[in-house]
Amino acid sequence: MSEDDDSNNDDWLRNFLNQQYLHAEYYCNAQTKLQNSLLQQQNNAQQSCSSKHVQMESAVLELSAAVQDVQQDLETLRRTIIADDNNNNNIHPRKQTLLQGHVELSERVVMTIYEHGGMYHPNGIPATKDDIEIKTVALASLRASIARLEESF
Repeated sequence: MSEDDDSNNDDWLRNFLNQQYLHAEYYCNAQTKLQNSLLQQQNNAQQSCSSKHVQMESAVLELSAAVQDVQQDLETLRRTIIADDNNNNNIHPRKQTLLQGHVELSERVVMTIYEHGGMYHPNGIPATKDDIEIKTVALASLRASIARLEESF
């Protein structure tokens, strides 16, 4: 593989990782928008039914798109590792190890965002303000993992 190919792969990966972070951030924001929409509906009895429906539909569609983006990013990362495993000369072993660790961390971050995303946790316990901090730390760890990978380029 030529040096130009390595540079192109690094550029693609750098752009992809930054996109992945933006998708994870958007996922958090879409959850918050849906939660705020639900709270507004409960607290604003004067708002018209059709207006409430439009707000809710918009929030649900945004969350659905965000979930799809995050899932596609994880699948792309997994495929990248499989492709690199099949082409042993394609990637430096240190970068391969960092990339595998990044995929595992990404999966944990997505699960953390999911588990701390709504008004209630999957087990039915109400969410708290701590959930925002938990998601913030999850996003920060994703950003740090991306930075470690970028240093290996």
